[in-house]
Amino acid sequence: SQWLAALNLKSSLGNLKIPVNLYGDIGTCASDGISTEKILYDAGVCLSIKKNVFEIFFPLLISKDMQDYKKANGLTYPETIRFTLNLNLVNPFDLVRNFSL
Repeated sequence: SQWLAALNLKSSLGNLKIPVNLYGDIGTCASDGISTEKILYDAGVCLSIKKNVFEIFFPLLISKDMQDYKKANGLTYPETIRFTLNLNLVNPFDLVRNFSL
């Protein structure tokens, strides 16, 4: 409840035309008496179904505190997969115009 700072990065795999990117998140916050690490992080692979509109993030590397949280709460790997859906970037008129069965 005091402060939080985070940095999120995403990078393509060069000039490859495949919709796969690498990502990394790193953050820190005020000491809460629970977390033992001062810096939390995760990194992995991002699958871009529609660039910046619908993306799925598969974590491959996570900090120890995040691993401990996952274990303590019985989270499985599929429950750590995240996605983004930016509806504000979707033009409904284009969807209707380009709709086909």
